[in-house]
Amino acid sequence: MKDLAGKVAVITGAASGMGRAMVRKAAAEGMHVLAGDIDEAGLAETVGGLENAQLMLTDVTSPDANEALANAALERFGGIHLVHLNAGVLTGGFTWENTVDDWRWVLDVNLWGVIHGVRSFIPRMLEKGEEGHVVITASVGGLTSGGLLGPYSTSKYGAVAIAESLHRELDMIDAPIGVSCLCPGPVATGIFRAERNRPDTYDDTCGPMSADAEAAAFHTALINAIDEGTDPTEIPELVFEAVRDDKFWIFPHPDFKERIAARTESIMNETNPEYTVGLPNAIPPSR
Repeated sequence: MKDLAGKVAVITGAASGMGRAMVRKAAAEGMHVLAGDIDEAGLAETVGGLENAQLMLTDVTSPDANEALANAALERFGGIHLVHLNAGVLTGGFTWENTVDDWRWVLDVNLWGVIHGVRSFIPRMLEKGEEGHVVITASVGGLTSGGLLGPYSTSKYGAVAIAESLHRELDMIDAPIGVSCLCPGPVATGIFRAERNRPDTYDDTCGPMSADAEAAAFHTALINAIDEGTDPTEIPELVFEAVRDDKFWIFPHPDFKERIAARTESIMNETNPEYTVGLPNAIPPSR
């Protein structure tokens, strides 16, 4: 997909952060954009002032909502060329202290949102037979994990696996659809405040961080590291470069490759995982 002007982009998680930045970049590239999110006010702010962007309230945890989003793209713009499955949430804490609702919420958005998106968009893109590209937002936390982000890392490992499988399957059938897996480190998206949009159906939360003082301190440092991370507006240029070059891996923070390599070496040598907390290298280990 070298020429994007006039093509159609659908972006989920578009009410803030990287999703909002992607909508504005796609619009600037001359694409028709359909922005989906559960946050109506945030969506309105995202598409405000953009003549070639429209919004649609979308709960990515619902298969029907994903079907509706895909149908809307076809009905409004006549095609689907770039799909960015980007919606994501996060909850922290010890893995055994996260409630069932904590797990359900994170997996429903971060993992099932991708599953539903793939099932809704890929068949329609294949039927149209046009060139296209799918971007799945994973994380460096989907390639190496530390502590205090168990549900999040689990969901992102799954997102990476889906992206890799999808890439191989589309190549297997010679489909004109590329796939990219976006694996950022800390980006200042406000994801630690995703609870503001947590539906009441997931009301049982683990609450404040554990009474363990050291873990609580690490958790606070992790939040600060992410809040001070890369500006989300710096990410779309890398994504669009990958789309044009048909590049699978997108690493906005290449320094994390060292930690990923260390994990691979640990697997090959059958050594115990190194003690890290949260996003690898965001916080130095203390023991």
